[in-house]
Amino acid sequence: MKLINKKNFFSVYCQAFTIVGLMGTIVDIVCYREINGTQFNILAIAAGCFVSVLILSQSYRLEHLSPLKAVLLQYCAAIACMMAITWLSGLREPVNPHGYRDMFVTFSIPYLIGSMLYLYRLKKEIVKQNQDIQLIRRLTLEKENSTHGSFRERS
Repeated sequence: MKLINKKNFFSVYCQAFTIVGLMGTIVDIVCYREINGTQFNILAIAAGCFVSVLILSQSYRLEHLSPLKAVLLQYCAAIACMMAITWLSGLREPVNPHGYRDMFVTFSIPYLIGSMLYLYRLKKEIVKQNQDIQLIRRLTLEKENSTHGSFRERS
């Protein structure tokens, strides 16, 4: 396990909160053998987060597209999955008449903001890595040139 420091504190906190929250919900469901509305919502949010992260993790497959097209394609896939989850939950219990609209709004806003931030940081990281690669190539080329030059001088 990593040491907790200033840089990773929030990330570690979020991971711990998620694990404790989900485990507590699952233990309650197992102990009481029923799912109340709050527990169901926690599991639905967990499913939505899982779907979102899974879809965003596939960004590398869309690098040939413009960032806007990639975001829209991933958003369409994510919202389709969330609609399917809402529909499946309707098989267990009737969905509120405004349930699909509510799910659309409460999922769309955080997803779009989160995906834009993720893709911005991803693009920044790619630019940084490309700069590092160029620097390594330049240094390697300089080293090769200096090595060949000193060899020629000795001959």
